[in-house]
Amino acid sequence: MVNPVLVCLQNSIGTWEGDYKKAIEEMGKVAKEKHGEVIISAWRGELFKDYAVKIYSAISFIGEPDLERTNFDRGIYVGKSGYKVYWWSPEQREEILRMLGGRKVNEVLGTPFFILHVAYN
Repeated sequence: MVNPVLVCLQNSIGTWEGDYKKAIEEMGKVAKEKHGEVIISAWRGELFKDYAVKIYSAISFIGEPDLERTNFDRGIYVGKSGYKVYWWSPEQREEILRMLGGRKVNEVLGTPFFILHVAYN
């Protein structure tokens, strides 16, 4: 029996094109069917104002924020290069957990990232 571990790291869900909810639900579906696990790490929305501009401005291909399109209250960063990324609020993280539908093993909040670990056994 295969017990897969599906992993989404470094906030890759924050830059997905299309419907991230469908992708998360599919991750949960595969893990549930195979009695596996899902691990997601992404940026914490409540720390967006403290970190986002500093982090992204230092990355040359992303650059400075487009202040007309960046939304500090909703955790949405848009660089002048067109790069767009979402940071996840506590409410959105709970929604991700509900979409996954498994048992929360742990959630780590000690950095600007959160790490959510969900199991299906």
